[in-house]
Amino acid sequence: MWAIAEACKLMSIIRLAVGVVAVVAWCSAVIAQDDITASTIDGGGLRTTSANYTMDGSVGGIGGVSSGAADTAKNGYIGQLTEVVSVVVTSQPNSVGVGSTSLLSGTATLDDSTVTSLSGSDVDWTSPNEPYPVASISGSGVLSPANVYAVTPAFVPAIVDGYYLGATSNTTLEVFAPDSIGDGIPDWWRQTYFDVATPTNSHD
Repeated sequence: MWAIAEACKLMSIIRLAVGVVAVVAWCSAVIAQDDITASTIDGGGLRTTSANYTMDGSVGGIGGVSSGAADTAKNGYIGQLTEVVSVVVTSQPNSVGVGSTSLLSGTATLDDSTVTSLSGSDVDWTSPNEPYPVASISGSGVLSPANVYAVTPAFVPAIVDGYYLGATSNTTLEVFAPDSIGDGIPDWWRQTYFDVATPTNSHD
């Protein structure tokens, strides 16, 4: 009988303890529900603009579209592979005098319709007109003209080819010889043979 009585007391204590635990758990859940607010992260899509660019960003999706000048970039993946569809090369200035230089650059169109600007060092440059009238093209795309002597026409055309990741293009620029006097003798010739580009009087 004693053992049965002790067992009943023990069962009562266990039921009491389980009840207390249940009540504590229920109270904790209610309190947590009242005090804890679930946080969320939205897409963060905002637009920023300036005179040079427009950008629609999205933090949540790690994506967006940004553009500036000749550049347009679409970001939707942590890693994105694209291929070059075509390239356009240009020279600035397009008409270059002897003793000056022209900077070559380009724009590449990718297979997702985005474009990216290319510096002179991004493109491999060649010219069928080297060494005349194109003396050289540096690795950074700086074109130096050769000495030309042309009265008619007043300039010599030169073709420059650009190669970028499988795409090629070309541009034509003009090389001319500055003639400060206007007598058909280039300044570079006077400088070479008389040590002065422009004479001081009509007898020089």
